[in-house]
Amino acid sequence: MTTSHRILAALATLATLALGVTPAFAMPAPPADGGGVLPPADPITVQHVTPGSPIWLFVVVALAAAIASATAAILAMRLRQPKLA
Repeated sequence: MTTSHRILAALATLATLALGVTPAFAMPAPPADGGGVLPPADPITVQHVTPGSPIWLFVVVALAAAIASATAAILAMRLRQPKLA
């Protein structure tokens, strides 16, 4: 890349960052009636976390991946061997 390309790439990156950062500083508009007080926030709710997948499922997936990779390695090894006449 030439120097001008690098400068243009840096300016494009900075412009993209500037456009992406501006919504992060957005503030809610004040109410139309001029009260100046924001409406109350929603109440805090508690979410109960349920256990995820059972461990045996991860073992089955890992075993299937190991078998698939071993099979692929064996097939690749056999395909690379020279054919004997």
